[in-house]
Amino acid sequence: MENLVAVCSVPEHHSHQVDKKLWKSIWSMKVLPKIKLFFWRALTNSLPTLKNLFQRRAWTTPVCTLCHSCDESPEHAILLCPWTACVWFGIPLNYCVNVQSVTSLDRWLLGVTTSLALFEERNKDILVLVGITCWEIWKERCSAIFDGRPPSPYSVIRKVISLWGELCLSSSVTTGSTPSLSPPHALWRVPPHPYIKVNVDGAWKKDSLQGGVGCCLRDPRGRLLAGMSKATLRNSAVEVEAEAVLEGLILAKEKNCQKIILESDSMDVVSCMRNENLRGNWRIIPIILEIRRLSSWFTSVKWEWVSRQANQAAHVAAALSNMRVRTLRWASQPPPSMVRVLAKDGLPCPPSN
Repeated sequence: MENLVAVCSVPEHHSHQVDKKLWKSIWSMKVLPKIKLFFWRALTNSLPTLKNLFQRRAWTTPVCTLCHSCDESPEHAILLCPWTACVWFGIPLNYCVNVQSVTSLDRWLLGVTTSLALFEERNKDILVLVGITCWEIWKERCSAIFDGRPPSPYSVIRKVISLWGELCLSSSVTTGSTPSLSPPHALWRVPPHPYIKVNVDGAWKKDSLQGGVGCCLRDPRGRLLAGMSKATLRNSAVEVEAEAVLEGLILAKEKNCQKIILESDSMDVVSCMRNENLRGNWRIIPIILEIRRLSSWFTSVKWEWVSRQANQAAHVAAALSNMRVRTLRWASQPPPSMVRVLAKDGLPCPPSN
């Protein structure tokens, strides 16, 4: 066992160099030191993955013991093993890993930090969330293999949200400021005058490819101006999220809203909209181009990512979609479920029928 530990503790020497900007981002993260150490081991290929153990003649096979489909590398263990997809989508980022784009863990992390720079003051807190998620995925993976059980993505999600919330709270207490990215219990906030806030969301079923998009418009007093629910058929969840943004813009234009703040809980879509170079998931590029064309009609459009908990009204609207009734719209009389959500936000709303 001592020899095995020694083998796994020595980084593998290779020509690939990790970008200095990535190291700087990692060492400046306000997280527990063990998470930074975990990143160092992962990026220097020092983790005791089966692929590493096999290459060093310390294990009989490099194949992942959980999915039995690929070699267990750091990239596979943290990002590509099928069970981790639920974790990445279940955390407040609602992140969908683009499997084809993952070539190495450090390049993926660098891409994430580059896109997060678009979120200005929020980037540090989101990077902390990414780091915590990677760490908790690795811990759950090791525990599942040791105990001989399937990994629990729901347990990981709970731990990630709990630890992230604690770190955000401790950071705000230490600095005397409000965290730049609230933990996922934050409520929806009214937009500043004269903006109209457009909340959008999408729901998707992988087995049937059926999806639903929903959006709602509220003014600076928190009053519901309009809402919409629409059924759709798409090949992926991120396409549904992008379509929800497009439908939100269409509804805002119909209501002649000149200045809007569009909020979505899809990190992929918001990143694409705030990135002028059109980098992102190739599946949604055609929709993104249409969104950009339509957004030029408005005097001002601000793109904001919010947690799922702060986007409940749009989430409920998306869930109202029905394949038999393709589109449902409302203005002064929202559905009863929408009234409950608006009341939970602590904001005024019209009564339902």
